Amino acid sequence: MPRNPLTPKVLRFVDEYLVDLNGTAAAKRAGYSAKTAKSIAFQLLGKPFIADAIAAAKADRSKRVQVDQDAILRNLLAAAHADRNGLTEFRRVCCRHCHGKSFQYQRTPGEMARDKAEHARRVAEHKADPKKPKPGRFDPQGGVGYHKLRDPNPDCPECFGEGIGETFIKDTRKLAPEQRAIFEGVEQTREGLKIKTMGRAEANALLMRHEGMLQDKVDHTSKGDKLPANAEPAILNVTIGK
Repeated sequence: MPRNPLTPKVLRFVDEYLVDLNGTAAAKRAGYSAKTAKSIAFQLLGKPFIADAIAAAKADRSKRVQVDQDAILRNLLAAAHADRNGLTEFRRVCCRHCHGKSFQYQRTPGEMARDKAEHARRVAEHKADPKKPKPGRFDPQGGVGYHKLRDPNPDCPECFGEGIGETFIKDTRKLAPEQRAIFEGVEQTREGLKIKTMGRAEANALLMRHEGMLQDKVDHTSKGDKLPANAEPAILNVTIGK
């Protein structure tokens, strides 16, 4: 009877491969050397019996205790359907003149109070020392009530109804589960903050491969032999990794 090629280490590789479909990462987690993990993954994924084991493991996943893998599938499903506007959005908001009286500059209540206090201070200074400039009457301009989240006024003569464009990043501490599934962190760059996310196409592709909608094609002509260095992988559409 031929020796079973599915050693415990190989079986561990198969299980780890199902987690993220990354051959190199799976080889490392299975205990192979980090230096040789990429070539080992290339060789293992090229063997028909490994491809068969992966296919069988996928089919049997629901019958076995595979908490991590099933959780990842749920995350991928959430990522595929996540509304990206729940994480970042580009919006157009009103300008300072959109809703001001006679389209003049509009203040917030706090700004109006501070400007009036500053005007009163300058009036008092002039009364105490007439040599100092005498302020004119306080100009309320467009009044109070500015709220930056209001929609632009299409009749505004200052912004011509286009408002002001701005990018807004949501508070990542309060993300919904589907947004958390695509959020991969924040990077500070020279240009500002960069939000790292999983793309919808990437999530859909991984989900389809996990569910067998994108079939892995196996080259059975190798008969499980070690592949030459310049050979193409026997399983297509797999991530060998870095």
